[in-house]
Amino acid sequence: MEHSRVLVVEETEPVIEKQLSKRVLGKLTGHMPYGLVEAGDVQKAIENINYDIVKRDIVPQTIQSRGARPLCVDCPYLPLYNMIKELDVPVAGDLGCSIMTSSPPLSLLDAAFSLGSSIGTACGFNRKGIAIIGDFGLAHSGIPALINAVHNEHEAVVILLQNDVAAMTGGQDVPDLTGIVKYYIKDTAIVDPANKTIIKSLLETKLKTRGISVFIAKARCPRY
Repeated sequence: MEHSRVLVVEETEPVIEKQLSKRVLGKLTGHMPYGLVEAGDVQKAIENINYDIVKRDIVPQTIQSRGARPLCVDCPYLPLYNMIKELDVPVAGDLGCSIMTSSPPLSLLDAAFSLGSSIGTACGFNRKGIAIIGDFGLAHSGIPALINAVHNEHEAVVILLQNDVAAMTGGQDVPDLTGIVKYYIKDTAIVDPANKTIIKSLLETKLKTRGISVFIAKARCPRY
């Protein structure tokens, strides 16, 4: 009687699969892909469950195939982004809307790792720079980095893009964290992202001032 086969579905690396018997099918046998696993991948694996090895289809990803889109032409933060580009300072973003400024024509970001990571990343620059973070990114995981930056006396200017919406993931509402930020960071100002002259003057001053400064740039996303 043929032994039953087990299909292991896990994202990233085949950690569980490596610890089980050889009757297991998954990434190591070609049944499952590395990285993101979708419903079609599981269906294909089930269809090939009677095969010991499945030839892996390797299709190079492109920006277009992943559904990436350029920065919206009517983004209210575009004047702000253009102004920051003129300052010639290191800039950290994250995987919110600011990630769309990393490609030409802006090519604004020097580093971007994960949602909410920009503050911690900017604190690691070899000179004082700028961290761009959305209000959703701040709520997601940016607050601990902000606390750590102040506690350890790091140097960075944080620009909080407050549009009250998670624009990259479907338009969910985002809590207003203005009160928390202003309570903890005394050097906090609310600015109009369309006023390049005032913001540039403020940024040039704060980039020469020690410590953490926060600019809360309020605007509404046209898509929502």
